[in-house]
Amino acid sequence: MPINLRERPVFVIGSERSGTTLVMAILGCHPRIAVPEVTWYYPRFRPYLHTYGDLGNRENFRVLAFEMAHGLRVPYWRLDVDPESFASEIAERAAEIEQSFAGVFAAMFERYAAHECKPRWGEKTPYNIFYLDRILEDFPNAQFVYIYRDGRDASVFWRFRMYAGRLGRERRVPGLGLWSDQHLQCRADMERWARGSAGVPTAEKQ
Repeated sequence: MPINLRERPVFVIGSERSGTTLVMAILGCHPRIAVPEVTWYYPRFRPYLHTYGDLGNRENFRVLAFEMAHGLRVPYWRLDVDPESFASEIAERAAEIEQSFAGVFAAMFERYAAHECKPRWGEKTPYNIFYLDRILEDFPNAQFVYIYRDGRDASVFWRFRMYAGRLGRERRVPGLGLWSDQHLQCRADMERWARGSAGVPTAEKQ
């Protein structure tokens, strides 16, 4: 079921190498918004929820909660927590919100926001640009910050910064193709929302 949080979550979206990390850092300096390191939760978990079975089952739900809690790229967002009890804490927090993927997602970010003494949270994972419909299914009152950078600049940055080989050689990567796919997907979603297409959640426009 959709979760409408009192403090609207903020999602920073855009192609990789477009400046989303800088915007994430700036947003995290806001006195009311906590933004931790990227999670990749939507690309890594949302399409595969069927593999966990019925999340109404407590054990199935705890498996999902434990994997999300322990599966951060930056372990525990560098919080001073006990790994033995952290996942259980998240599972309990999530069950109070909703026993679902979105419930665990919200519990994780609310835990981080509480640590930062801030009432609101934000998230930045570049590939979320492919999951806008699902984000709005989970958090209908979410807000988005969409970063658009010239594809030529983004592609050059991909080539020279992110994919320099371990042996010091450049690796050719489809940076421009990925940039194009991501922004075309986002543009298509926004056009559908503007038309009010049936079956597409409509976020409040602010």
